[in-house]
Amino acid sequence: MCICMTGESVTHWCVLEDGSAASDSQPIPLPGWFKIPVDRTISIWRREQDEWESKRQKRLETTGKPELSKKAEEKYKARFDVSTQLQDVLGFISKHLDIFL
Repeated sequence: MCICMTGESVTHWCVLEDGSAASDSQPIPLPGWFKIPVDRTISIWRREQDEWESKRQKRLETTGKPELSKKAEEKYKARFDVSTQLQDVLGFISKHLDIFL
């Protein structure tokens, strides 16, 4: 149970068993200490995303083209591919999760 003030929210991170669909299994709540590293990782991604969007905006203003160069676009797609992001978090979780389950 969490006591929150009006307008506040609390995040609880959970995982599903490998290979199961969301409707097939119950989520397994992660220990509370996982919240800080997961939130931090997401915060870093958001900051990086903002930096890339700023680059894209500057390019639009200077060249009139909203696209990044081909090389930069490849780096952007590689960094912000959802599977890459999930692997970052899941790698951390898998190292530490067996302690609690």
